[in-house]
Amino acid sequence: MELTVTDAEGLTNTETVSITVESKENTAPVAKISSNKTSGTVSLEVAFTGSGSTDDTGVTGYSWDFKDGNGSDQSDASHTFETAGIYEVELTVTDAEGLTNTETVSITVESKENTAPVAKISSNKTSGTVPLEVAFTGSGSTDDTGVTGYSWNFKDGNGSDQSDASHTFETAGIYEVELTVTDAEGLTSTSSLSINVIEAVEVGPLDCSTGGKTAGESGNKVWCWGDIAFPTWSGSSGVSFSDKQLYIDSQCDEQQVTKSGDRLKFSVNPNSPNVANWCSEDYNIRAEVRTEPWNVRHPKGTEEWFGWSYSFGNNYVIDENNEWLFFQVHPGISGKSPHTELMVNREGQYGGKAGEIYIVNHVNYPDYIATGIIPKAGETIDVVVHAIWGDSSNGLLEVWINGQKFYNKQTKTIYDSHPWGGNAKWGIYKWPWRDGDKVQKSVEQGASQLETYLGTVRMITRKPGDTDYGKDSYSMVAPN
Repeated sequence: MELTVTDAEGLTNTETVSITVESKENTAPVAKISSNKTSGTVSLEVAFTGSGSTDDTGVTGYSWDFKDGNGSDQSDASHTFETAGIYEVELTVTDAEGLTNTETVSITVESKENTAPVAKISSNKTSGTVPLEVAFTGSGSTDDTGVTGYSWNFKDGNGSDQSDASHTFETAGIYEVELTVTDAEGLTSTSSLSINVIEAVEVGPLDCSTGGKTAGESGNKVWCWGDIAFPTWSGSSGVSFSDKQLYIDSQCDEQQVTKSGDRLKFSVNPNSPNVANWCSEDYNIRAEVRTEPWNVRHPKGTEEWFGWSYSFGNNYVIDENNEWLFFQVHPGISGKSPHTELMVNREGQYGGKAGEIYIVNHVNYPDYIATGIIPKAGETIDVVVHAIWGDSSNGLLEVWINGQKFYNKQTKTIYDSHPWGGNAKWGIYKWPWRDGDKVQKSVEQGASQLETYLGTVRMITRKPGDTDYGKDSYSMVAPN
C-alpha cells in the first residue's frame, strides 16, 4: 500500500507499507442428532431431529441412514421400523465447501409379543325341532393383529371355514358346536355353544279343554265359543268375558258381536242400530274381540302363535271403495298403527284388487304382501300367524292362509318408539266409515252390511327361556 503527500508548491513524497491478507480456514459442521424415543416394539415410529446441527457458515445438506435400507434428506425426519433389531441410525451433515460430520443414535426395536385370538360365537337360535337350521356368527372374534382362520365343528360330522356359517341339524341331540379361530402366528382360541335339537313330534291342534289365559300369561290358550258364556251387555263400548281373558270392543254398539253356535258373529252396518249416545263416532265402524289386558306390552323376544278360521257371511259384498281389517296386533298406543294386520283391500290399494287380502307389517311400512285371495260370500279361510316381537336382529313374522305361507321374514316387528309386543284383535274394523261420504259410497254399491264369523281361536305365548320356545307349533294352532 502506498501513501503520497504533496505540499503547496507541488513537491511530493511517497511511502509504502506491505499488508498480508490470508484466507479464513473453513471448519467442518457439527451433526447433532436426537429422537423422541430410543426403544419400543414393532411397528416403532420414531421422530428424529437434526435441525440443531451447526456450521460456521451454515449446514447445506442432511443425510439420514436408518440402517434398514431407508433414509431421508430432511433436517428432521420420521421413520417406522417394521423389524426387530438394534439400529445405529446415522445423520451426516454437509456445509457449503463439502465438509461433513456424522453422528449416530441407537434405536432398539423389539418384537411385539403376540397374544392369542379370542373366539366369540353366537347363533340366532339355540333350540328347535328337527330339521333345525341355525345361523352361527363368529365374525365378532378378535386378535391383536387380526384373525386369519376360522374352523367350525358342528359335532355331526360337518364343519365350515367361514367366519359366519349356517348349518341344518338333521338328527335330534345336544350339539356342543365349536368355533376355533387362528391368528397369523398360529395361536388359536376355541369357544363353544350348545344347540338342543328336539325330535319333531306330530302334534294335533290344541283342544277345547286347554282353556284360555290372559294376554300376558305364557302357555297354550284356546277359546271354543260354544263353551264360553257370553257377557251381559254393559251399554257401553264393550265388556270383558271368559274370566277377563277377552274383551268385546265395539264402535258404536257392543251387540255387533254375538254368538252363533260355536262361532262368534260380527255384524257392522254403519247406520243400524242407531249410534249410541256414548260413542264419539257418527257411524258404526267396529266389532272386535280382543285379548286382555289391553296394554299388555310383551317384552322383546316374546313369541306368539295364532290360529283361527274366518268366514264371510252369505250376504257378503266386496266393497270397492273402502278397506277394512279382520285381524291386528296393536301396541296399545292411541293413534298408533298396529304392528301387523290382515286387511281386505279397496280397489287399487297397494296396487291390488278390491276384496283382496293383504298382509301388512306397519313397523316396516310400506311392507305388505298381496295374497291374491279374494274371498266370496259364504267362504271360510284358515289363518295361522307366528310372530316374535323384536327388532331386526330377532324379530320374525310368518303368515299362512289356507296352508300356504305368504309372509316369511326375519324382520323388525316392534316400533322403535314403543319397543314391545301388543294385543291381538279379531273381527271387523272398517275405519273409513268414519266419513259419511265413504259410507254413502258403500251404500250405493250394496256393501253397507258386513257380517263375518270367527271360529275357535288357538294361541300360544312364550317368553325366551320358556319350554318349547322357538318350537314349530303350526300344527298346534292350525284350525281343524
